[in-house]
Amino acid sequence: MQTGILKSDLSVGDIIGHAVIWILLSIVTFGLALFVFPYYMARFIIGRTNVVDASGMRIGRLECTIDLASIVGNIVIWAIISVLTLGLGYIVFMYKIYAHCLNHTKIAAV
Repeated sequence: MQTGILKSDLSVGDIIGHAVIWILLSIVTFGLALFVFPYYMARFIIGRTNVVDASGMRIGRLECTIDLASIVGNIVIWAIISVLTLGLGYIVFMYKIYAHCLNHTKIAAV
């Protein structure tokens, strides 16, 4: 079994571009995009993460396979919970988001 280290290739420019898009989406959707944003932020970071061996050679990359269709049910349920708990449910929602994204992540060959 080959072991590896995770290394992110996320640049500041990537982050700023992603943030600008989501800020605009949040404005256009009156904040509703913020329920979807954490999924896509995790997917964005995971998608720019590589698996490298001890010598620094890329041996794979992480690939998160979530899409809007796979998260709609979760978003609706957690949106309702967040409203009913005056936002406190959103804290739990954040943990579930990352667990969901990691459960739908695989290591793809380079």
